[in-house]
Amino acid sequence: MKQNSSITVEARIHPGSTKRGIEYRDGTCHIYTHAKPVAGKANDDAVKLVAEHMGVRKRNVTLIKGEWSKIKVFEIKQNV
Repeated sequence: MKQNSSITVEARIHPGSTKRGIEYRDGTCHIYTHAKPVAGKANDDAVKLVAEHMGVRKRNVTLIKGEWSKIKVFEIKQNV
């Protein structure tokens, strides 16, 4: 039987960046996305980047806090 476990990750998003990816600097997760913060596009790309980085499906990553903020909190569900 599979059990779901989840972790939360706080990150600072940099929308409209020239680079795309995730970096850890000074103990903080930074998400760089080309997408502009219009109509949720930057949030959608951030979810996709977190999923790729964590090796889970996009549907397993949820933005739980910070929809309108540069500081976001994601919940990542992993099957154990």
